[in-house]
Amino acid sequence: MVPNELRPKLKPILLQHGLFTSSFNFIISSDRNRDRPRFEPRDLTRTWPIETLSPEPAFSWQRLLNTINDLTLAKLGLTESTDRRLAPHVSDSLGFALANQGYDVWMGNSRGSTYSLNHTHFDYRHDWRYWDFSFHEIGLYDLPAQIDYILEKRGRQSLAYVGHSQGNLAMFVLQSFHPQWAHKVKPFIALAPIAFIPDVYFGLVRLLVKAISPVITPTDLNRVFKGQALPKSRATEQALDLVCVPKWTTPVCNVMLTIILGNSLKRANNSLTPVVAHHTPEGTSALNLLHFGQLIASGEFRTFEFGPRENLRRYGSTVNPYYPIKNIISPDIAFIYGRTDTLSTASNVAITRSMLNVPLMDDYVVPDLAWGHADYMYANGAGRQANLHIIGLCDRYRLVP
Repeated sequence: MVPNELRPKLKPILLQHGLFTSSFNFIISSDRNRDRPRFEPRDLTRTWPIETLSPEPAFSWQRLLNTINDLTLAKLGLTESTDRRLAPHVSDSLGFALANQGYDVWMGNSRGSTYSLNHTHFDYRHDWRYWDFSFHEIGLYDLPAQIDYILEKRGRQSLAYVGHSQGNLAMFVLQSFHPQWAHKVKPFIALAPIAFIPDVYFGLVRLLVKAISPVITPTDLNRVFKGQALPKSRATEQALDLVCVPKWTTPVCNVMLTIILGNSLKRANNSLTPVVAHHTPEGTSALNLLHFGQLIASGEFRTFEFGPRENLRRYGSTVNPYYPIKNIISPDIAFIYGRTDTLSTASNVAITRSMLNVPLMDDYVVPDLAWGHADYMYANGAGRQANLHIIGLCDRYRLVP
């Protein structure tokens, strides 16, 4: 790992998680039983080419010989001549993968999740005002605070940002209203990008959302949930442990997690299932949940619909405004998505891409034909399928101050 005295010289990267999860998901697939490549000071100025993977046969003699050769020359590490596609130690855990390549990794927790419940004035357990937020406030207030804190601590002018699902949605909100933040975020990598999400291929959820969202009010939702939606609690932990720890109930557990995450764990080790279940869901606000429902029901990227009176008070208009996504000016945005994602579908990504006035810096489809919404955190092979490409993108900006 990186010596503490060298951290200020490293390129900082902020990882931001998605809905119902926490930053723990970026280190959940730890390869702690494997040797990791050793950090060397020259990695501060080393850059690597981006490797775009394509489907390849499961076995080839040439690949085996190349791998053995690399293992011998690099002593289980990376040398300047090593091809990243053959690197044996690119972790399936994005947090560790980036740290192992000499990046200063920061992991943010969205407000309302298990590890982000503090507030200067409001007690989340008793005061509903704490829960008066959605991804809108996360993007407008929380992300700028996190970014400025990191840049001040490290004395840097910019950082890399990797957001998964809600994590990139919040960045779209920030840069829509404040395009100048593009100068502080280089690059912005969107994993499973979402903004326009009219096509959600998750039948039951889609039908329920479209039926309920137009008629339910924030007052109704707060009355039912008391401001908080799907919080982590001792009761939910015990219930999930009961279902997810025994091997014979793993299929039932996977169904439950699929409903929450929009993604099955078929590409993860069965041993990882109870760990994921223990950290899912991590909670959010009821308003955030309803805001997502409004995006799905309307198919539009709009601010929260409170009703005419509250809209007028908050927005100065009786109609909730669209997010001005065309205001985004960043030339450093990359999309990474899968073919079988139930939320960030190819058609949804295409709409988001078309609404940007700037071309993408990179547009990458994960080669795995069955790559889902949460596979970036949980899937075996995430290191080769996604993390290699993410590292390559970040390496382009390693020397950007």
